[in-house]
Amino acid sequence: MMADSTFTFTTYVDGQEMARAVTARLSELCDAHGVQPQIRVVDVGEQPQAAEEGNVIGVPTVVRESPRPRRRVIGALDDTRRVSNALGLDMYDGTGERR
Repeated sequence: MMADSTFTFTTYVDGQEMARAVTARLSELCDAHGVQPQIRVVDVGEQPQAAEEGNVIGVPTVVRESPRPRRRVIGALDDTRRVSNALGLDMYDGTGERR
């Protein structure tokens, strides 16, 4: 039986270029683990109140909203192992099945 491997993320970015880069990288990481991402992008320049409500202290910030518990990564998404671990993606085997 296949586990529900849909993850919901909110990304806090500054500008369209950062939004594209963060969304592409997050999608790439999810694909590598067989996880289906749903990504909401918040541009802190256009929505500063949303960033304040989300307790964002730097950009980019990625928050895994579900599955619970919430997890967050602040800063560059370059370190595949660190980011996958922090967001709980490393618990999936590449086919969307939990290890």
